Amino acid sequence: MKKFSNPCPLGIAAFFIVFLGATAFAHDLWINVGEVKHNKATVAVVFGHNFPYYDILITKDRLADFFYVVPSGERRQVEKVREEETGDGKGALLADIPLEEPGTYVVVASIKRRGSEKQVPSEKYAKAIISTDRTSQSIPPLPHEPRLDILPLENPASIKPGVCLPVKVLYEGQPLSTYLYATYAGYYSETEPFPITVKSDEDGIACVPVDRPGNWLVQCSHKVDISATLTFTVND
Repeated sequence: MKKFSNPCPLGIAAFFIVFLGATAFAHDLWINVGEVKHNKATVAVVFGHNFPYYDILITKDRLADFFYVVPSGERRQVEKVREEETGDGKGALLADIPLEEPGTYVVVASIKRRGSEKQVPSEKYAKAIISTDRTSQSIPPLPHEPRLDILPLENPASIKPGVCLPVKVLYEGQPLSTYLYATYAGYYSETEPFPITVKSDEDGIACVPVDRPGNWLVQCSHKVDISATLTFTVND
C-alpha cells in the first residue's frame, strides 16, 4: 500500500493552530461615549471582546493616535488622558471631550504594533460619533482617513430605531467588500459577541439594521490583524 506523508509537519501545524486561534479571538479597540452634559462628553478607549465592557487596560503610550474633530472641521488632540483600572489588569483610558460648538464631533483612537518573530503586526482603529442634538446632519471629515475605516453615510443622530444605518468600508481609501458585525449595549453572549452580520458590496456599502435605541458598535476586519470599529448612539 502506498503511504502518503503528511504535507504539513507537526511544528507547522501547531503554529497554524496557535496562529489561527490567536487571530480568531483577537481583541478590538473601540470608544465608549458616556453621558453628554455640562458641554462635555467623557469617552473611554477600550481594548476588549464584548462591547461595551472593559477588558485589557492599555497604557497611554500605546496609543498611536487620540484626537477629535469639531463640527467646524478642526482637528484637536485629546488631552489629560487618564487610566481607569477595574482590577485584574482590566480597565480603560478615559478623557473628556469639550463640546463647545453645536453639531457632531468625531473621536478617533488607534494602536499599532510592528511584527516580530513572536507576534504578527497589528493595527486597531476606533471611531466614535458624538452629536449634541438630533438635528445634526453633517459629519466633519477626518484630516486623514484610517487605513481601515467604517464611514457612516448618514448621521446616526438623525436615524430612529427600526431602520438601517448605511455605511461604507474603505481600506487604504478604496471600497472594500467584507463582513461587518454589529452589537449594542445590553447584549451579551459568551459564544457570540455580535448578533448582527452584514456584508458590504463591491462599492464598500452595507446597511446595518438598528432595531433599538442606545449605544451601538459596528466592527470589521481585514487581512491578519487589522480591524476598525464605529460607535454611535441611536435616540428614541
